[in-house]
Amino acid sequence: MNCRHFESDLPDWVSGRLPEHHATRMLAHSVSCESCSRVADGERTLLVAWREIPALPDTPNLWPRIAARLQDMQTAKPAPASWLSWLVAPSPSIRYGMAGTAAAAVLLAIVMSRPTVDLPQGINPVTNNGVDESHVIQLVSERQSLPDAEGDLAIGQTPRYRAAERVVLGYAAR
Repeated sequence: MNCRHFESDLPDWVSGRLPEHHATRMLAHSVSCESCSRVADGERTLLVAWREIPALPDTPNLWPRIAARLQDMQTAKPAPASWLSWLVAPSPSIRYGMAGTAAAAVLLAIVMSRPTVDLPQGINPVTNNGVDESHVIQLVSERQSLPDAEGDLAIGQTPRYRAAERVVLGYAAR
């Protein structure tokens, strides 16, 4: 037995509520461990002092009153919910609906705030009619904000640039 187990079982041992084989182990540990022996003596002193406190004759027994109130709470009908109760404490389905609406609004704001590439008049990126590829690459690279890219070669190798290039040149539409 270690000191931690001894201290956790100490109140039951001092009160005489432990089985005999466990009480024997507690006694053996208390004899072998001076620290636990002092703790056990303190617990015994506390138990004696506790038992010497006289009972007050007019102390009400609280348990019957608590049990009666618990019974009343179980049998009482809940108050009718007001029409605003869904706003104060919404059900899970309403909370999920509100969260979905908020997520859709954020997604819409992100999509709407994306920059567009202004192509010169007469260029159709889907059919690739009249597209000067270097002009398109220049337009796309000017619109992309890539602070970590350096030079045209670095910009051309980024996935974001490649995706924009496919859209502008019409490869994504096929």
